[in-house]
Amino acid sequence: MFIKLEKAHRLAEGNRRWVYVHPENPDLLIKVVKPTARLKYRYFKRLRRRYMHTAPILRELREQIVVRLDDPYPPRFLPKVAGFVDTDLGLGLVVRAERGADGDYAPTLKTLIKQGKITPKLLEDIRKFFAEVRASNAVTGDLTIANIVYANTEEEGERFVLIDGLGDKTWIPLQRIGFFRRRGKERAIARIERALGIAS
Repeated sequence: MFIKLEKAHRLAEGNRRWVYVHPENPDLLIKVVKPTARLKYRYFKRLRRRYMHTAPILRELREQIVVRLDDPYPPRFLPKVAGFVDTDLGLGLVVRAERGADGDYAPTLKTLIKQGKITPKLLEDIRKFFAEVRASNAVTGDLTIANIVYANTEEEGERFVLIDGLGDKTWIPLQRIGFFRRRGKERAIARIERALGIAS
């Protein structure tokens, strides 16, 4: 299957990737690397590091694999990967679209804070999310309120999902080492708690 994203709905944009609604299935999203990110790594192609522009995809997949090596039932905060697809913007990573209780695409924690929709139930769920993140060996190198959504499914109920930010984005991936991984998570969680006005 080849997907043309030129006229597809772009749902979100990160530093290196665009996220599109799958034109044939709105319950799926397609993540592609921005053309500007591919150009940024053109130098490395000369050094035979031809895969460097796919780093965001590789990071996310690596963490998904690492977690499953330890546990065949991954934590609920991980996004659900559906596979790959060829697109006019290059290789696309297909993931399940997370939806909220209203059936629309799940809002980010940043949006919920901005709209003043922080409830005791939501705070209880974010603490469960923090506990899952701490217990997991996944590297969450970009754990921010913009990358967390409040999703709801019939099977799992309401929960927070990290839709982006898996993997270590630094040149020297220190967070693959346990001490640095734990410290990175605690610092990120502390920033989120400050944004919510709560303490551990």
